[in-house]
Amino acid sequence: MRRVRAFLIWLLLPPLAVLFIAFAIANRAAVAVSLDPLPFVVQVPLYLLVFVAILLGLVVGGLIGWGKAWRWRRLAAERLHQLDNQRRPAVAATGGLPARVVQG
Repeated sequence: MRRVRAFLIWLLLPPLAVLFIAFAIANRAAVAVSLDPLPFVVQVPLYLLVFVAILLGLVVGGLIGWGKAWRWRRLAAERLHQLDNQRRPAVAATGGLPARVVQG
């Protein structure tokens, strides 16, 4: 599985990098960025504006995914704790021996 992932990364990353570089070269013109009620106006290249927007989207999406995964990890830990609490009396009753399977 690791080799497949590494192969896909090496297969997809160079063309993606070429696309990003071509986009940056084609969109070097400066655009005015302003937050309307504020008096500030910043001139930035269009490619930089797009790359920052993509990066912000990745960060926000990653944080949301991490938050949802945290909820499931917490639930799994609680259930593991409940199972451990149920297992302890059984282990104490059998002296730590495994249960016998009666075939019949």
